[in-house]
Amino acid sequence: MSIGFESSLPLLMAGVVLLPLLLHLFARSRPPRYQFTAVTLLARLVRESIRARRPRDLLVLALRTLLIAALAALIFQPIIFLDRRLNDATRRNVVVIVDCSASMAYAEGGQTRFSAACADAVDFLGGLKGSDTANVIWLDSNPDAVFPGMGVNYSWLSNELRKGKVTSEGAAIEVAFAMAAAMLEGQEGYREICVVSDFQASVWEFFKPPEFEGINVVLSPVGEGHGANVALGELRCVPAAPLCGEEAEVEVDLHNYSATAVQRLVFVSCGAQRQSRRIALQPWSSALCRVPLSWSTPGLYQVDVEIEEDMFNGDDRGSMALEVRTQQRVALCGKESVSGKIWERLLHALPWIEVQSVTVEEACSGGFDTILAAGWDGAEAALLQERLQRSGALLLAPGSRVTGNALAALTGSDSSSVSGVLQAQTLSGFIGRRLLQDDEPLFAVFQRGTHGDPCAGRVRQTLHIPEALLAGGGVLLRHDNDEPALWRAGGRTQLYLWNIVLDPEFSTVAQYPEFVILSGEILKRCRATDLPEAVEQRASGDLLSWRVPSGISASKVRLLDGAGRELKTMIGGERELTATEAAKPGCYRWVAGEEVLRYSVVPFPAGESDLRQMRPDKLKIEAVTVSGRQARNLREGVSIWPWFIAASALFLLLELLALAPLPLIKKKTGSRNHGG
Repeated sequence: MSIGFESSLPLLMAGVVLLPLLLHLFARSRPPRYQFTAVTLLARLVRESIRARRPRDLLVLALRTLLIAALAALIFQPIIFLDRRLNDATRRNVVVIVDCSASMAYAEGGQTRFSAACADAVDFLGGLKGSDTANVIWLDSNPDAVFPGMGVNYSWLSNELRKGKVTSEGAAIEVAFAMAAAMLEGQEGYREICVVSDFQASVWEFFKPPEFEGINVVLSPVGEGHGANVALGELRCVPAAPLCGEEAEVEVDLHNYSATAVQRLVFVSCGAQRQSRRIALQPWSSALCRVPLSWSTPGLYQVDVEIEEDMFNGDDRGSMALEVRTQQRVALCGKESVSGKIWERLLHALPWIEVQSVTVEEACSGGFDTILAAGWDGAEAALLQERLQRSGALLLAPGSRVTGNALAALTGSDSSSVSGVLQAQTLSGFIGRRLLQDDEPLFAVFQRGTHGDPCAGRVRQTLHIPEALLAGGGVLLRHDNDEPALWRAGGRTQLYLWNIVLDPEFSTVAQYPEFVILSGEILKRCRATDLPEAVEQRASGDLLSWRVPSGISASKVRLLDGAGRELKTMIGGERELTATEAAKPGCYRWVAGEEVLRYSVVPFPAGESDLRQMRPDKLKIEAVTVSGRQARNLREGVSIWPWFIAASALFLLLELLALAPLPLIKKKTGSRNHGG
């Protein structure tokens, strides 16, 4: 703590404080002495009076001295500096990072967090003057600065802060700090980065502060409380590309970011189809809402989902796009094998299947709904694994030469205990299979008894697959010799393992119609979950773009937002159309005339829905945590002259009380009663 003065007179006028002392000493000067007769009584009274007055005179002297000092302070205008870390007499260079990400739109106390942040940032700029420089960086998914470099036009920066708008984007914190550090590099004098943010925990907890040399960091948190919010999460259609007339399910993830149990009404609409569901959510929990939809004609469709609005409504609505097809596209690999020929006949017998015989490499890059690897010998396991990781779907029917390492790569199991080629076991007689899960939806079509037995047909050869390779899923059918016959991967991985030999020499399974029904049910469920080629997903804040295919005039293609408003685009490169403004959450259509050619879906950034805040002192960065007003006071100091007005009045009152006449104390004299 230190004290300064706004006036230049304190050194010249400091003697004013000594005036009461000088007057007191002058009053004590001894007057001339004159001798009178009979002065003994008077001398005794004077001595008693002096003993009584001397302490009071010292008190009056002290009060008068304090009064004069307080009055002089009004002229000197003292300023108190509580913390010198933010006060430097040299040239100041300040970069203010203002968070304008989506979470800043949350309203508290009659204003949004963003409005409070902008007002706070104006205070950070308020104490700059002279040769000081400053700049403002907007923190979103693509941080940008008001000035290209440091500037001195503080009023322009303040006006830009007052006109600022919150976005629907995330926060690229590292990029903003790197920009600020680059602007301050080479600047002479005091250098400072001020960050005004709600310090949203879901974003800032992953921030790794860079190492700054000679740059001070100031953190200014805005917002209070946890910010209760109910948000839409991921939207999915199961299957991702439904067929005409097939009932699909729209899955909606709901999240309750509050300490209170709530209920929300979920509205799902697509064209003339509109449905609603009421979902209950426990505190700090998630729930899954499923709504069935179906389509009678093929094409691209937009599905809109909405929940009841709350104080933070940016994540209360969302959209998705899907493609409805007439046939499921299946890639058949291994057609030349015995089982491959049987699978090919089966696929051609299903009218809703479009089959192509291709290599594994072509299957993984061709955009097929399902890959069927018949008689697989372990080749191209890495390609198949990579396709599965990209939300692909694989029905794997291994042959007798497959290795444990290749199979483990797809099932995600530990192959350390399994090496070499898996052994095929030829039995002395035919054996059957048994169903392990009666309530499995895959076998629901057989439960009515009109479609036979899913275990129809018998085999006398099985491939020995160690249980260690199947730890990441569940066995649905098992041979009578306990070897797995049908296995499905766990989670969202679309992988089925078919270990039922189809070679007529060792099997009668393919002779039964139940084989066609069971295989069809597996293929319906074993479908890729990634987006169709005509649908893309982009991040909020991106510039939407599309390379128009040949045969379509790029000049006739328009980009429409969810409300049907046409967005401006520019043509560049080879038929590349790019929007001129950043995308906000919603569903955008690329159309030619009335035909929708492509959808661009922009979801709300998931990390911005959890409004819980992080304490700035939890960040692993050396910084001062103050508000803009406090930082301005720390820089400029706090004028304390108003306090001296109150002190002057107090000292004057105490002096008047000290000068008041002392009350007389009458001595009681006793009288003797002699009686009479």
